[in-house]
Amino acid sequence: MQAFLHLRDHPLTAIMVTVITFLAGEMLQRCLRGNALANPVIFSIIVVNLYLLSVGQDYFSYLKNASPIQLMLGPATVALAVPLYRHMALIRKAWAWALLPTCAIVFSAAAFAALMLWQGGGRELALASLPRSVTTPVALALAGPLEVSSSLVVFFVFATGLSGVLFGVPLLRLFGIRSEQATGLSLGLTCHALGVMRALQISEKCAVFAVLGMGLMAAAGALLIPLVARHL
Repeated sequence: MQAFLHLRDHPLTAIMVTVITFLAGEMLQRCLRGNALANPVIFSIIVVNLYLLSVGQDYFSYLKNASPIQLMLGPATVALAVPLYRHMALIRKAWAWALLPTCAIVFSAAAFAALMLWQGGGRELALASLPRSVTTPVALALAGPLEVSSSLVVFFVFATGLSGVLFGVPLLRLFGIRSEQATGLSLGLTCHALGVMRALQISEKCAVFAVLGMGLMAAAGALLIPLVARHL
């Protein structure tokens, strides 16, 4: 029993479970021909939760042991600059017209938060929903100035990204939008890193515009969301 507890609580165990589970999720999605419903992130969440329940480990211990993986988030985000560099000519032509939908999403976030307040949702809940379309590191950085729980912020960010990944592309196709540039930009602006993952499944050009959207949304969110919060 002591050996089992030692193995369960070892940091390498948490890292291996996380990596293997995600890789298994990617394999499953490939077997299902890229079906968005078989998202590796959803698969990983379900499997890791089942693992934690089966071995009797609490989430925060698991999170602490798997924390080295979080250190890779920054370099992974910076590495997204590589496809941007490859398609710099396209970016130069597109970044200006991409500013309008970026501001529109910030405005819609403010409207959603105001509606939540009007319906009695509470100020903390409304403020936590503001950075929901901003990439996680920036959203967490905004949690302090907004004086809201980082857990609430992460919940809104993840829920927004996941719903966009599952339903974003089908909705765009429903309205006749098939442009890779528009699809990628929409995914990046609304679904941040999860949107970039989805765009990579379509094409590199789509992923480039998703990265552009994610970057623009991060910058706009960092600048405008604190200003919006003051008026709520």
